[in-house]
Amino acid sequence: MKRLLEKIKRVARVSESVASDLLVELDYYLDGIGKMKSVIFACNPQGLEMFNEIKAVQERRRIREAVRLLEQKKLIKIKKKAKRIELSLTKKGKLESVRHQIISEDRQLPKDEVCIVVFDIPEHVRKIRDELRWFLKSAGFVQLQRSVWITTADTIRPLNILLKEMKVNNWIYIFQGRSVI
Repeated sequence: MKRLLEKIKRVARVSESVASDLLVELDYYLDGIGKMKSVIFACNPQGLEMFNEIKAVQERRRIREAVRLLEQKKLIKIKKKAKRIELSLTKKGKLESVRHQIISEDRQLPKDEVCIVVFDIPEHVRKIRDELRWFLKSAGFVQLQRSVWITTADTIRPLNILLKEMKVNNWIYIFQGRSVI
């Protein structure tokens, strides 16, 4: 069980958006445990043992639910090998992880520098173009023209990874620059 918890923590580190969904549930359960603790101690001399047992059961349940949620969202794959369980991110999980890295990036580029995204996506893949515009806007980019977006956040590396994974990097260019005006 301890190894499974460690694996889930690793997945959560990679995909913080999924982790944030799961943390809401975790907070709910931990709040309930805290309230239950005082009642157990007051009612039973072996309250600490009972509390620890209840906590362990709830921890296992929370882990199972977290894994089930990640699997339902098709963000992870689960392989059972003998007595081991292997978790791995799916392509969708990797993309979601990179998207979240871009959206939550708080490191800024050096003073007066910006990340510039320029794209010319053909009409036959209009859906990708519209999704890209929506994503850039939600990630805090500012639109200069229909196909030119900028941000001061240091999103160049994860954005490059995302575009390569989406196989659209032939139509999109990423620059880091500074205004001369």
